[in-house]
Amino acid sequence: QQMDSDDIDHILEPNDPEIENVTFFSADKEGVVTFSTSLNTISTYVQGAISETRLDDTYGSEFGINGLATDTSSMIRNRLLITSEDGGSGLRGWNGQSIVSVSSPLQDSVVWDDVVYLMDSTYLAVGTYAVQTSASQSPASLTSQVVISHVYWDGDVTTAPQVERQSIGNGSEIHSLSRTVDGGAVAATNEEFYIISLNSVQVLNYASTTMVYEAEHDRSWLFGERGSESVLRVNIDTLETSSKNLGYPLPLQPTVGSIDGDTLYIHGFNSQGTSDRLSLDLTIEGSLSSGRGLLNFGFILVGLIMIATQGYLMVEKAMHVKRT
Repeated sequence: QQMDSDDIDHILEPNDPEIENVTFFSADKEGVVTFSTSLNTISTYVQGAISETRLDDTYGSEFGINGLATDTSSMIRNRLLITSEDGGSGLRGWNGQSIVSVSSPLQDSVVWDDVVYLMDSTYLAVGTYAVQTSASQSPASLTSQVVISHVYWDGDVTTAPQVERQSIGNGSEIHSLSRTVDGGAVAATNEEFYIISLNSVQVLNYASTTMVYEAEHDRSWLFGERGSESVLRVNIDTLETSSKNLGYPLPLQPTVGSIDGDTLYIHGFNSQGTSDRLSLDLTIEGSLSSGRGLLNFGFILVGLIMIATQGYLMVEKAMHVKRT
């Protein structure tokens, strides 16, 4: 739990009793936290108070809620949910009162991982699809492929949300997904990086373990494995890339990141397997966390020492002249 940029109350292990029943967790810019800890239930935390909403599709269905994206342009704030039900994974639209299932060509075989709202009543849902690539391949060792789906729903409960486009990519899973400032999205796997608009999916061969999107400058930071000595920065608009050297090998295996001002926070696990956090200056070249930053600091320090020394000598000389 990180309340501000300089304070962490505590980091809980994934199996901690306080959070072991939480199936998804999200927070918006207004400070509203949304999560789920039980079937058919969405909980909302606002200014210290928690309220719960029970979802009923009128068929008596029971489902867990693993993700949620909100249509921020809608007055009633339509939502697309990732659900777990009947031993599988699903998508459902919810307009605050009624809930309806999504029809998808791969619906029964996809494990949905994350979802964001794009624009024009269109959402982006991502997951993995188990596929048999050869006749000799065992069903127990199917190949996992990434699925990226554009889903349209305007909140009309008489029409189920529709998958308009569906793309297949490479990688074990999409580990990071973020909406961009222009109503698109960026996503990353351990093999590829995706730049997604309302009508297209662009694939770049950049591998990573965690991706952090920086909205202020419309760019993404791609982190590698623990021990990596650099981080890749991708400008979303121009596709310009630059590799930024770290001042030391990455001391943890990244799992998730966030940005606050000019500081990028990376959470993950250290070499002992315990939760840890790292903060980096987004300018990196001028940061004390980089080798160049250390040289800059040394140059400034030496300059200050020289100025102080000259000032001291001038004072001493003036005092000597006065005495004589």
